[in-house]
Amino acid sequence: MGVGGFDADEFGNRNVYISGPMSGRPLNNAAAFCEAHAHLKMAGVGYVYDPVMSWFGEEDDEMFDSYHYMRVSVNELSKSVQDGVRPFYDYVILLPGWEDSLGSRTEAIVAAACGVATVKYEDIDWGDGR
Repeated sequence: MGVGGFDADEFGNRNVYISGPMSGRPLNNAAAFCEAHAHLKMAGVGYVYDPVMSWFGEEDDEMFDSYHYMRVSVNELSKSVQDGVRPFYDYVILLPGWEDSLGSRTEAIVAAACGVATVKYEDIDWGDGR
């Protein structure tokens, strides 16, 4: 069971945003994002926003700076469902090392301000003996 004992079954048919460190990591930390994405889909998540997969192959990638990607992330994370009242995302999953990432810390603050719950990845019980 994860350290915090958060049961992955609670993610069923929810919308989840993955946040974690990217800058300065090999391939923007793609391995960690892909692992989390796979676990979330196996847990029955309805929609997963994974910035690594969302931005992969973006044309003219090198012309964009970290500010551009932060604006894209904040815009994505602050979306509402069609009623315009409730947040689109139910959870933000914080990957290991998020505390050392300005972008991830900002996403955690935006999530809290928008009423979106945050869960540390290492606190999740995936039910697979990890």
